[in-house]
Amino acid sequence: VIFAVASNFILIGSTKLVTVIFTYGDVFFGLPLRLAGGAGWRSLEDKVETPVDPKEEEEALKGPFGGLFRPKPKYVPPPITKTIEANQSPGGLASVVLWGGLRSVGEASGQLRRFIE
Repeated sequence: VIFAVASNFILIGSTKLVTVIFTYGDVFFGLPLRLAGGAGWRSLEDKVETPVDPKEEEEALKGPFGGLFRPKPKYVPPPITKTIEANQSPGGLASVVLWGGLRSVGEASGQLRRFIE
């Protein structure tokens, strides 16, 4: 009985140790990569031209204060194909690979941590 209790304690303790190691790895490695990759990727998305509907502009100006206190519309990121097309220069494609890679590795680190937990 003592051996069973001791081995159970060791097994549970070792899995918690692995969880702590992967959590620290994600915090110090994955989180900075997600932040940097996400910021870089958003800068690439800013180069994508989004069409503006004139009816939406007219409705935004209606009402008191010219629509000043209306909530901002929810940000919808452009499709990845549009982002790549907007960054077709050699430097732009390198940026797509760099920022996309950083963000992907960071997201993979976060997914691994969630799986281990």
